[in-house]
Amino acid sequence: MVSLKRGQPGNHRHDEKLKLQTLALLQQQYEDFGPTLAHEKFAELHDIHVSVETLRQWMIADGLWLPHAKRKPRVYQPRHRRDCLSELVHIDGSLDNLLHRNKFQFKIALTISSLAKSQFISALQFRSHKQTFALL
Repeated sequence: MVSLKRGQPGNHRHDEKLKLQTLALLQQQYEDFGPTLAHEKFAELHDIHVSVETLRQWMIADGLWLPHAKRKPRVYQPRHRRDCLSELVHIDGSLDNLLHRNKFQFKIALTISSLAKSQFISALQFRSHKQTFALL
């Protein structure tokens, strides 16, 4: 059984006059606004109450808004690897409480990895403080 209203405009649609007025305001004053911000400005300043989704559909149909799925993806420049092994080094440390000779001592566990070749230089060192020159 198929409804006789199939293919006909819905009962809750907005007037064509309101649509044209809204799109004219969008083109004149709010051309660079997205649907959500335009919806807020219309409600605040112009007393036009249209849902965000309706406004978005009108903007897509008029060519003022491009859906996220249809946008071009951003092209990112790849980061090239460095020539030397330790040209770019990342040192990461975490404070650990170690049991050493029946006494608790706070030590810093350090890992040193080379970002140039994506490999570990020094797997684990225990130091009492974090100093760059002490590690080199």
